[in-house]
Amino acid sequence: MSEYTGARGTAWFRALTGDVPPMTGDPRSVLTADVSVGDTPARFLCVVPDPLARFPCARHGEVGLEEAYTLATRVREVIDEDRNTVKRPVIAIVDVKSQAYGRREETAAIFLAAAAAADAYGSARLAGHPVIALVVGHAFSGGFLTHGYQANRILAFDDDGVMIHAMHKEAAARITRRSVESLDKLGKTIPPLSYDVRDFAKLGLLHKLLHVGDPDHPSETETRKVRDELLAAVYISEVEKLAEAQRKFSAELPPQEALRAWLLVFIDYIAAKKIIVPALNAMAGGPSRVFQQSGRVMEAAANALASRAVANQEMRPDIDPMDMLRAIYGVSSAGSTEDWPAKARQLVDILIRGSRP
Repeated sequence: MSEYTGARGTAWFRALTGDVPPMTGDPRSVLTADVSVGDTPARFLCVVPDPLARFPCARHGEVGLEEAYTLATRVREVIDEDRNTVKRPVIAIVDVKSQAYGRREETAAIFLAAAAAADAYGSARLAGHPVIALVVGHAFSGGFLTHGYQANRILAFDDDGVMIHAMHKEAAARITRRSVESLDKLGKTIPPLSYDVRDFAKLGLLHKLLHVGDPDHPSETETRKVRDELLAAVYISEVEKLAEAQRKFSAELPPQEALRAWLLVFIDYIAAKKIIVPALNAMAGGPSRVFQQSGRVMEAAANALASRAVANQEMRPDIDPMDMLRAIYGVSSAGSTEDWPAKARQLVDILIRGSRP
């Protein structure tokens, strides 16, 4: 598959979520579903072709005015609903031709619509929602910038039909005044010019290439495998929040305040992990590789914060920060579902006071 059809986005959205109709009031070109990845509730979104769409330039899988504003609305809906609870993952299934190009779109400010969707995805990520993009087909130009590019982690199929680029080959050839064949030749030595997803992966933006036997016709086995990869990506995104928080708090707060703030984020991580882990345990091959990575991230972050506090004489050098994490995790295991986070937060203050010289 090299020509865009939009069929892959629809096929994989259906495979991962079931036969879900568009939400009330949404255009038929935007599919939204609230389903679970394992035991983790998640919101899936996908832009698909609609030959009867109101705007002619957005009938073939382009992200147009209606699509962009609908994506923004559905993502912000999740942010608002989860403001005071565990943050649901937002999963973008990506197979988009481009943004919509047309006089109507330019007159009605397609750039504002696209910015609204991109900002919604970015805001969800910054609010703590794991945002995962799964590129199953094409991801071109403003279509990808609007839908999927703001993800914590981007996964893509390792397949010739997957293309991620700033523009289509023909347009790139016209702008650079070269032939398509000449561009293909350059792409073999200059990865940013290549339309091969394997070359795009070398640029560092893709977190993983997934090997799928028949990307055009998802089987039950392949769907289960892809669902496991999504679940792993969600979990690793939760772990990465700990590393991000450590860097942020170290830059902005005094050492002991930074450690306390990070331990509170660790409590949120445990809350998310309690939901995800049962499904991770059921993954084919088990969750060991995922847990190994998370353990390294947590230990590095905790040690960095503790070392800074010790150097500033705000923490005794005989305190092992990993013992703090074990104590907090123990409260999460012993407490009831309703009250353990409050008890864990109380324990954080006790641990901080007890660690002082």
